[in-house]
Amino acid sequence: MNQKSSVPQTPKSLRRVLTSDTGELDDAGFVGFLGTVFGHARHTMADGALAYVFMDWGHAWHALEAGRAVFDELKNICIWNKLSGGMGSFYRSQHEFVLIFKAGRDAHVNNLRLGSTGRNRSNVWDHPGANTGGGALEDAGRGAALALHPTIKPVRLLAEAILDATRPGDLVLDPFLGVGSTLMAAERTGRVCRGIELEPRYADAALRRWQAYTGEEPVHVATGLPYSEYAASLRDQPQPSAPTEAAS
Repeated sequence: MNQKSSVPQTPKSLRRVLTSDTGELDDAGFVGFLGTVFGHARHTMADGALAYVFMDWGHAWHALEAGRAVFDELKNICIWNKLSGGMGSFYRSQHEFVLIFKAGRDAHVNNLRLGSTGRNRSNVWDHPGANTGGGALEDAGRGAALALHPTIKPVRLLAEAILDATRPGDLVLDPFLGVGSTLMAAERTGRVCRGIELEPRYADAALRRWQAYTGEEPVHVATGLPYSEYAASLRDQPQPSAPTEAAS
């Protein structure tokens, strides 16, 4: 999604939810969680920007309910056909929904226009999942990222969506960056990625993946240190001791 430059601070209440096991939320709780996330994303989005929400079939209705309460229009529902079945006890799951919501009333960027631009896409996206060979050799850091996070999105899949609905230089926000597939897709397509990730291992993997692809070194904004020096400074800090049980 292309977005405005100002991003609000994540409230402590949302950070607590994000760092807890959201899989234990009931239906109302999960809809509320998604609504909070979508609301903060909506606040940053330019008028006319699109939000692409990937969701499995079992939770698609939660995302639809939350999204329709926050965004201004449901533009489409795409199907990512992963070409081979994954987990499932009744039917093995082979697809994922991509709910596309619009923020505001201005015209959205449309680089398809019935194929007049040379892009001709339907709302069924045939692309193997990253853990089944999709995106092999997409980037040098993909293997390590996949070992850490086995459900990463293929870079090419995300790059195609970015090319559909943004212009070169646009900002693309991913509030759940994971190990950086959206970052890689934005780099490849000439867009600027803004990502949020609370898990340090995933953030490190995303930075290493970007560094391997570009040959450049990330810089820590607050200190101005190159990534390697900042990471070394963290390793040198004393680690907290493990808690001990009180004597009975």
